[in-house]
Amino acid sequence: MKNSSAPADTAGILERLSSIRSMERGKLTEYHRTRPAAKGKGTVRLGPYHKLQTWENGANRTRHIPAPQVAGLKRDLENHKEFKRLATSLEESIIAATRARRAGEGSALHESKKNSATRHSPKNTAKPRSSSPKPGKD
Repeated sequence: MKNSSAPADTAGILERLSSIRSMERGKLTEYHRTRPAAKGKGTVRLGPYHKLQTWENGANRTRHIPAPQVAGLKRDLENHKEFKRLATSLEESIIAATRARRAGEGSALHESKKNSATRHSPKNTAKPRSSSPKPGKD
């Protein structure tokens, strides 16, 4: 899924999306631990270890990943990035086609301001008078 050229047509994008068989969301981080060395001389660096951090149900979740699973997980994370990129391309393609179709139909969509039409008051109508007396007049 490393090909970065996005297909221009919807069918090509859908085909590429359907070819993605596995994906994972999140961030994979490599880290090391340290512990005191034998006989108290310095520290020993242990690792690398890996953890996957994801945002799920309003909370940050961390899973520790065994070394044999790291390569497959990296592939799945790349597949998720490709999926998001293709989904955005599909969205843009469909929106462009919809706008082109609307323009071709000659629809009455105006890109003018709301309430921009000139309003006229009805002719031969008197201005309504207040029913309460004006202050200061006796």
